[in-house]
Parts: sequence; C-alpha cells; structure tokens
Amino acid sequence: QQQQQQGCSGRSALSDTSSPVSLAALLRSPASEKAISSSTAAPAATRKVLVSSLSSPFTASTATTTAATTTSPAAVTTTDKAAQSDLYTGYGAKAYYAVSREEYRARQRRLCAMLPPHSLVIVPAAAVSYMANDIPHRFRQDSDFMYLCGFPEQDAVLLLQTDQPGEQPHATLLVLARDPHREMWDGPRVGPEQALRFFPIDEARGIESLQPTLKERIAKSSQVFADHSPNHLSKLRMTGLLHSLSQVATPIGNYLSFLRLRKSAAELNIMRKACQISSSGVVAAMHATRPDMLENELDAITEYHCRLRGATFLAYPPVVAGGARANTIHYVVNNNYLRAGELVLMDAGCEYLGYSGDITRSWPVSGKFSDPQREVYEAVLRIQQRCIDAVKVDGATSLYALQCVALEAAGEELRALGCASVRTVQETQAFMPHSVGHYLGMDVHDSHHSSAHIPLENGMIVTIEPGLYFKDDPSVPARYRGIGVRIEDDIAVVNGAPEVLTQACPKSVRDVEAVLSQRGATAA
Repeated sequence: QQQQQQGCSGRSALSDTSSPVSLAALLRSPASEKAISSSTAAPAATRKVLVSSLSSPFTASTATTTAATTTSPAAVTTTDKAAQSDLYTGYGAKAYYAVSREEYRARQRRLCAMLPPHSLVIVPAAAVSYMANDIPHRFRQDSDFMYLCGFPEQDAVLLLQTDQPGEQPHATLLVLARDPHREMWDGPRVGPEQALRFFPIDEARGIESLQPTLKERIAKSSQVFADHSPNHLSKLRMTGLLHSLSQVATPIGNYLSFLRLRKSAAELNIMRKACQISSSGVVAAMHATRPDMLENELDAITEYHCRLRGATFLAYPPVVAGGARANTIHYVVNNNYLRAGELVLMDAGCEYLGYSGDITRSWPVSGKFSDPQREVYEAVLRIQQRCIDAVKVDGATSLYALQCVALEAAGEELRALGCASVRTVQETQAFMPHSVGHYLGMDVHDSHHSSAHIPLENGMIVTIEPGLYFKDDPSVPARYRGIGVRIEDDIAVVNGAPEVLTQACPKSVRDVEAVLSQRGATAA
C-alpha cells in the first residue's frame, strides 16, 4: 500500500531477487562445513521411495520398508482416492483434488524454468503454532508449499532439483512418518509411501532424513533457492547445515509470487466459490443486524454461515466497525455495541480450499441510510465503479494505475460533497489513506512480492476497495463527521475484462435496504 501511495519504482516483479550466491560461501560456513565434507552424491535418479530409519519404536513397520516402486502419476484411480480418505479427510483431500496432479507438476516445471540449471529449491511446509503451552492454533498450510504440491500436513519439506530449464524437476517430499502413538492423539498421517502414491512427486522420504538428504542434494547443485522465513525453516529441526543455508541461499519467494499472480481455470473456479460463500456470510450478517447488538455477534454469524457452506475458516480477522469506529481501517476488536442511526462497516471473507475471498460492505444499523450516509455511500460506490470499469488488459493498466483512477475520482467526489479545500493527492489521501486494491488468491494479500506496476493480465485477481473516512473534526463538513464507508469487491480479469466475483453480495443503496427490510429471514 505504501508503494502505491508513494509511487512505485517500476521494477520487475523479480527485481528484488538477490544476486546468485555461489555454494562456495555455504561450503565454507562453520556450521555446515563438517556436514557437507562427508556428503556423497546420490546415485542417478531411480525414482524410488527412500524411507529413513526412524527412532520411534512405533514406526518400525514403516522404517523397514527402504524402497518401493513409484506408481505412475497418471495411475491414481477413484479407488486410490477412496483409500486416501482413510488417511485424512475434509479440507486437505478436497483442496488437493480441486487442482489436477498435472497442474501441480506444471507449476513445479514453470518455477524451475525460471532458475539456472542444476538448482535446488527448498520449500518448507508451515509449522504448527501455539496459542498457549500445548494448545495449538488451527493449522493453515504455507501457501507457496501448497501451491507446488498440495500436501496438507505440517513439518514437511519439498525439494525440487533441476537439470536443464524446461525439463520436469525431480520432486522429493520429506514428510512425517506414520506413528500409531502420535496418530492416536493427533489424527492420521499420510506417511512417505502414501505421499508418493497420491501427490505430485517423484520420491518421498521421512522428515528425519532431512539433513543427509540436503547434504546429498546440495553436493549436486550449483545454486540453492530457499526463503529465509524464521517461521518455517527454524521450526523444522533444521539446525546446523540448514540454518547456515537459510542465511546465504537465494530467496525463492519473488519467483513464486510472480507465478501465483495468474490463476488457472481451476483456481478461478475455486475463487468464484470462495467469493460466493463469502458473499453469503456477509448477507447473513446484514439480515441479523439489530441496534444494541455487539459487533462480535456479526463476526460470529458471518463465520458460521461461511463454514456452514464449506469454508475452512475466515481468511483474516474481520472488521466489524460501528459508527465512527469505521474510520479505523483495521479495527478488529469488534467489542462495541451497534447503535441505531449509525452505519456498520464489515470487511470479511472466507478461505475455501486454500483460496480467499475479501469483501467490504457498509450498511445502516437501523435499516435505512440517512441523507448524509447515502451521499457518502453513493460517492464511494461511484469511485469503485470507475475503477472496475478501468480494469482491462492493455499493457498499461495496473494496480498502480487503478490507484490513480481512484484518487482522481475521490478528489472529485469530495469536492462535490463540500470539501472544497481538497485539491491535491495528499489532501485526498487524508480521506482515503489506503490503496484501492491488492492482489488476491491463496493469501488475502496475495503475491506480496509483486509490484503494483505490473500490467494486468487475464487470470489475475485484484480487490477494488475505495473508502472515504470523515473524522470528527471542524475541517470536515458537519453533516459527514464520524461517517466511514468502504466498499470492496473481488475482480478477476477474464477475456480482457473485469468479472466481479463478489456480485452476489448486494451493494446498491436500493439492494442493501431491500436485504435489511427482510431482517429475520434466513440468508440465501
């Protein structure tokens, strides 16, 4: 957002990637020198399963299986899918099968085609985080990891080994081994053998073999790519060699961010569903709105209706801001009462099969807009429509260009509302301090490494969310003081034109008031 407001540099999406790092520096690292010096290159690729010896007595039966023949990637049948349901069900299986194995392999191939020959890519899964002692937060898989292989479990690592650009990289997945004792507490694991059977990889190993596997692969590589996030690498028993590696390897995030900008047909279909469910959740909140209820009640109602329709959870902490609290952009405490005569601003969206919706609507708690509320609301609606109409594929239109459209339109609307002193961009930004939109996809703020100057292309998804915020200040026309309005929709670029994915969520004054007039009915 700061990049859009202050002026973007116009650099390529990959311009922040650090220069290639020779492995010589890594090989000289005190923490890794001993580990690498004893490494030997693995035999030529035989595409066999390699299951590490495990220390736990509960995994002996798995540990004794040291090799198995790979199944053909195309040989996964309906029976195989049924068998997989015995390993895990629900979100993980559904999310994986929403995208074809061939698409996952194509993603791996496209990523490695951007890298030098003989590169090694290291992408870790997310680790479980804890809210207190041994009480975990709900697990959410790392988006880059999920994008490349669809594996739903924590404490796993994907390795992609390239030979020549354009060739399919050798994909190795290191996962938690089957463990009846831990599975009694935490639920079933996939394990190396079944990971190879069901996921888009060539080889599977137990995560316990991570250190020797890295030594083996690094010895065969001319360059290593890995992200430096302490939230992943440092939590996967990756000490010594990998700790040093995380300090010198070339970041891979920029490359993945660039790839994830353009959604496939399968991804667009998932996004349409995520936005449809998100719309239903917000409409349910509109139906439930009453004076003197807590903001948190609308928060709960939205999540309930989204999860009832198949969402995993909300994609981010929702904003439910009554009255002047709407002028706090990221108000998420949601612990105040809604008052008659005020507006409520809700910014919420769900995650469905790993992809996020993101909607903002503002509506009157009492069911009818007052004249000042309507004037501000319709001004914001006009700003948004101008931005949506500007979405096209012409080699020039970008998020930054849409920001310029929004600021120009906002200045005109503010002056029409009586803010005659608003003449410059800086003065307009006092009333609309945030960016008009961002990329959307697996993450709410998707492809965050990518520049706002990249021209829009088919398959991209952006939000368009202008807002006008009137503080309680003598410099603001008295009739608008304390009013904050934001309207946000999710826009896919399809066939060179905008497709509003959140169109099921009403936003005209007439449609919003019609929904509120039916309060008490069940949301559609």
